[in-house]
Amino acid sequence: MERYMFQFGGGSHLCIGKNLALLEMNKTLPLLFREYEFELLKPDEDLKHHSTFFVVQKGLDVKISKRAKKA
Repeated sequence: MERYMFQFGGGSHLCIGKNLALLEMNKTLPLLFREYEFELLKPDEDLKHHSTFFVVQKGLDVKISKRAKKA
C-alpha cells in the first residue's frame, strides 16, 4: 500500500510535512468518527471529480451530527 501513496509526492520531491500530516490524521480522524455520525445525503449519486494540479470533487454532500452521549 505504501508504494501507492503519492499524495505527499515521491523521491527527492517528498513533502517535508508528510510525517506530521499523517500523525495529525491518525489522531484526528478516529476522534471525529467516535464523536460524530456521518451520513451521505445522496448515497446513490456518483462522485464527480476532475484533475488538474489538485483533484477537485463535487457531489460529496455529508450530514454530520453529534453522537448521543452514552450513560
